[in-house]
Amino acid sequence: MHCEVCNAELPVQSAYCSKCGARVAGGPAPAEQRRRYPLWRVGILTFVSLSLYFPYWMYVSWKQSATELPEKTFYPGWHAFSQFVPVYNVIVLFQHFHTIETIQMRNGTLSNINLGLLTFVIIVEYGFLAIGYAIGGVYFIPLVLIFIFPLVATGIVVWGQANLNRYWERAYAPIQSAATGPGEIIITASGVTIVLGIVLITVSALTGPTSIASVSQVSSINSMTVGETSPSLGTISDSRDAVGYSFLAREGDRYIIEVGPAHVGEILVHALVTLWDSNGTTLIRTKTARIHDGYYETPIVLRWLAPSTGTRYVTVEPGGPYSGAFVIRVYPSPR
Repeated sequence: MHCEVCNAELPVQSAYCSKCGARVAGGPAPAEQRRRYPLWRVGILTFVSLSLYFPYWMYVSWKQSATELPEKTFYPGWHAFSQFVPVYNVIVLFQHFHTIETIQMRNGTLSNINLGLLTFVIIVEYGFLAIGYAIGGVYFIPLVLIFIFPLVATGIVVWGQANLNRYWERAYAPIQSAATGPGEIIITASGVTIVLGIVLITVSALTGPTSIASVSQVSSINSMTVGETSPSLGTISDSRDAVGYSFLAREGDRYIIEVGPAHVGEILVHALVTLWDSNGTTLIRTKTARIHDGYYETPIVLRWLAPSTGTRYVTVEPGGPYSGAFVIRVYPSPR
């Protein structure tokens, strides 16, 4: 089989000349899956679906690419599933863009794919995630899920689809736009549902009561001995739970109250600690603080001078919609 324009020898299934880009007479007609996808559509669907549309786009565009490279083996389903496998998903993404670029080169389609730029985007994304988590901890996760991942995924999808569209228009012009399929609708609806769920959970955590109003709201108070060598172990079972402790303070003595993570089962990450007077009024209340972050531990430490002798109370609450184990200790401060 030869090209009628430049007489180059072509594979039997060629639809265009790999040398000059001309359509081949008698070549295979454009298949149903050879369709351009409007950039506004793939962009919006990727973002509003929390980037769930991204693996779907990988599946569809990889399946389309198989029609243009019959000499290569394609597995669209595995290609899409790979996006849920850390590290390997980046390798497959590079392969995906490289294949699009290869297809464009076969008929001289203008390409702006730059694997170096793609590498830079990936590095910046994961670098930003690492810095954000170090600063904001678990509170950074909703921001990642709703904005950062979808934003980066949207840019990558639009970039790749723009190059595919240019190829289709050059190789098979005129070409039709693909109709919106049930898969796109289901994926988008799922993403929107997840977004609403995250928003509701976040709003509930932020607008709900952030701390108990008085020590009397704690159902049980555990007695502690000042200066005890082994710290007391406590567990918060849910985001509205609070654990209370009492200790005897003597007039003029200084005390240190320390709350940190306990490595037993689920670890409490954020905590809110309050020191109460014997009459139930608030003496010291910390802001929500992270007491555990991976390998780093930063216990909450309160320093207090007792103005009078009497029983004082300490309560520990979760600093967010999370629960877990912690340890608490009260000991005299060196003068």
